[in-house]
Order: sequence, then structure tokens, then C-alpha cells
Amino acid sequence: MSGPAQTNDGRDRAGEALSRLAVLGDYPPELSSDLVGAALALSRMERPELDLEPYFAHVTDVTDQVGRACLMDESPDDALRSVLVETFGYSGDEVGYDDLDNADMARVIDRKRGLPVALGILWISVARAHGWHAEGLDVPNHFLIRVFEDGADRSEGWVFDPFHGGKVMSDYEIEMMTHRMGGGGPISSAYPAYAGAGGNLRKGSRGPRAVSDRSVLLRLQNNIKLRRFQAEDLEGGLATLSAMRTLAPDLASLALEQASVLARAGAFAKAHGVLIGYLTAGHGDEGERRDINRFLEALRSSLN
Repeated sequence: MSGPAQTNDGRDRAGEALSRLAVLGDYPPELSSDLVGAALALSRMERPELDLEPYFAHVTDVTDQVGRACLMDESPDDALRSVLVETFGYSGDEVGYDDLDNADMARVIDRKRGLPVALGILWISVARAHGWHAEGLDVPNHFLIRVFEDGADRSEGWVFDPFHGGKVMSDYEIEMMTHRMGGGGPISSAYPAYAGAGGNLRKGSRGPRAVSDRSVLLRLQNNIKLRRFQAEDLEGGLATLSAMRTLAPDLASLALEQASVLARAGAFAKAHGVLIGYLTAGHGDEGERRDINRFLEALRSSLN
């Protein structure tokens, strides 16, 4: 996407959005945050020269058109779907699903195609801009979003599948999807529970739980990380892991993964530094710090 001469406005907004989510951590998704701004900040980490202003302008245009659709008496669900899908043509990329561009927010906006979680970020951001509550739902091997109006119960809202044309999902369809993809018991779209960084369906839960905004972004980046490591792109995978750790410096699992990859590559001193930095920052509970200290002991034997 081309645009005017680069300014600091988009860069500053994106950086602030990412920093805010890193500080907020796994607060419930009802807490408003600039999710698309943080996702664009991650795109800019990949390409520092990227001008973000045209992307923010595009999101504003989409938001304005949704507002005009509502003024024409379209309901929020019809307005979101008609503008994002019919007017702008956003859809899931089923042909090139594993293309890294599908998890890069800027590329998704350029191509109007992406992974479920990337499209979901755009839908959530546009919905929130109108004061509607919007949250990501963790469904095994997929990603749905729930939107409901201020003051309404979740059961009065809509569950969308942005990857498949913004289809509004019934409770029965969500239940079937969850069972088909490896989930658990009966579904209730009114279930108010919330899952943090892991974002997983907890044993015995009644359905997909809303996940924090930070978890949504980590899931987006995890798609890139996995594909890079599968392609044996060690440098690229480590760069993505570093970005994930910028977003979630307190997650022991990410620190251990980063150190493990570095150690397997023979970079024992760097792996040691990652774990020492984690402990020095005061992150982790007693069990996590114990696991990291055990890893450090093994690394020290390799350094000697």
C-alpha cells in the first residue's frame, strides 16, 4: 500500500499500542486496546521502513463505512459483514494458507486475505471503534470473534467466522466445529469466562473462552514462528520469537523456547543471557523460576 511521505504518527501509535499490551498482559478482552495498531507494529518490526499511515487510514475508512451502514438501519452484524466482506473483499486465504503474508497485518490489508486470527484482529478493531464489545474466541485450529453491543449480554451478540465470509455462527455450529477440531463439551455463547496467555479450552469448560488481546497477537506471531522453523529459517524464527518476547516478556514458556533454540544452535552464551535476563526482571512464579534455573545449570556445564 502506497501513501504520503512517512510521518511519525503511525509509527508512534503502533509502538504505543504494542507497549501498552505488553504492560497490560493478560487482562480480559473487554479492556479496550488498539489491537490493529499493535499488529501493525509487529509488521513494522519485519520491515522498519514500512509507512503505517496508509494502513491506519484504511482502517479508519472501513470503520467510517460501517458507521454509515448503521445509519442506514443496518444492524451491527450486517454492517460489519457488508463492509468488510462485500465492500472491501476481506476473506480467508484457503489456497495459500501457509503463506507468511497471511499473518502479517500490513500484508493482510494490502491483499485483503489472511489467516483467521489476522482477519479477526481487523474485525475486532473496527467493531470496538463503534463502542461495541469485541473479543477473540479460541477454537481449536481456528479463530472466531464475538461482538455484542454495550450493556448487552454475550448471549445477545454475534459470533463471526471472519475467515469464511463473516458467517454468523450458531451455538450448534460452534459445538460441531469444536468437536470436529478436537474440543470438548457443549457450547454456550453466553459463557463469560476468559482465558489468559495460553488461550486454550480448559478441561471441563462449556465452550470457547474469550482470550486476551495479547494472546491474540501471540497467536498471530506463532503462525509466523512455526512456519519459519519448519522451513529451517533459524534466523527468522528467532526474530519472531524475539518479537513475541517483546510483547510478553513475562511468559516463561517463551523465554525457555528462545533459550532452547539458541542452545540447539550452539549459542550457549546467548541462551544463558536470555534466562538470566528473565530472572533478573523478576518474572515467573516459583515453579517457572525453578525450571529456568535447572536449564541454566545445564547451560553452565556447556559453557565450562
